[in-house]
Amino acid sequence: MSLLRFSHLQQAHLTWNHWLQEGDWAIDATCGNGHDTLKLRETTLASLKSALSLVSPGGLVSLTLYPGHPEGAAERTFLLDYVATLDPGEFIVSHTSWENRNAAPSLLIIQKNTLR
Repeated sequence: MSLLRFSHLQQAHLTWNHWLQEGDWAIDATCGNGHDTLKLRETTLASLKSALSLVSPGGLVSLTLYPGHPEGAAERTFLLDYVATLDPGEFIVSHTSWENRNAAPSLLIIQKNTLR
């Protein structure tokens, strides 16, 4: 018997394509003690691209961005820069943040356009 040693986040990202199919809903939560949040940029973009390729027209992909520590702030900037490059004919992107709260979580919503 062999054991796989993955964090919750790594496990979610490794199995995303296996379990997520068109029309499915998925929740990716970091349930550990926070140490697994320090390498998010390395895997989040691949998972986001995968989710965007699988979501049905009219479907949503949502991410909560946590800029409360340096890596989370860097991931927020990285993801916002990426979604700004998405084709507006294919995706509608919304980012909601608390403007009067320092380093508060924000919500990023990406909808696959139904008009294409």
